[in-house]
Amino acid sequence: MAKAQILIVEDDHDLREALVTTLELAKYQVREAANGEQALASLAKGPVDMVVSDVNMPGMSGHELLGEVQRLYPGLPMMLITAYGQISDAVSAMQSGATDYLVKPFEPKVLVDAVSNIVGGSRQKSDDQPVAEDPVSLRMFQLASKVANSDSTVMISGESGTGKEVLARYIHQQSPRADQPFVAITNGYESKRTSFIM
Repeated sequence: MAKAQILIVEDDHDLREALVTTLELAKYQVREAANGEQALASLAKGPVDMVVSDVNMPGMSGHELLGEVQRLYPGLPMMLITAYGQISDAVSAMQSGATDYLVKPFEPKVLVDAVSNIVGGSRQKSDDQPVAEDPVSLRMFQLASKVANSDSTVMISGESGTGKEVLARYIHQQSPRADQPFVAITNGYESKRTSFIM
């Protein structure tokens, strides 16, 4: 089965070529664009599985491109890369919908691993993995997969019957603790709104 198709957006020709080569060596299909405008034109010609974009580019910045991608292609994962990264920029990018954020310089393996984590690298899908087609749901499972690899505590809240336990099980299955038991604890009564903490 062919690997995912990635769109690289980078105005520096040499760096763009290096990024493209890195992903092609990892057997990904790669398209490239020199700026945000070219990226949107490329996306209009056909879909990709993920966009990897520089932040600081002439004309449309990576953050502006992120906004357009979110508006035109909701649910499409996008990772931003920059040489001028700060924690506040990373937080802002994630809040705006970026799936990940890398600060240059980084090793080729870091890029390949980040892309694999987002578009489905080596981890095998479980038979009971949730099925989602809605862009918002796809985005939620992408974020769930990302948080599964952290040591953070996750609280899932929502109306009863909305699938909180399904999402919790998915996070567990995607985590390094997948071989450990998953224990669901209920509060013993029905309420209109409940939370699930793991």
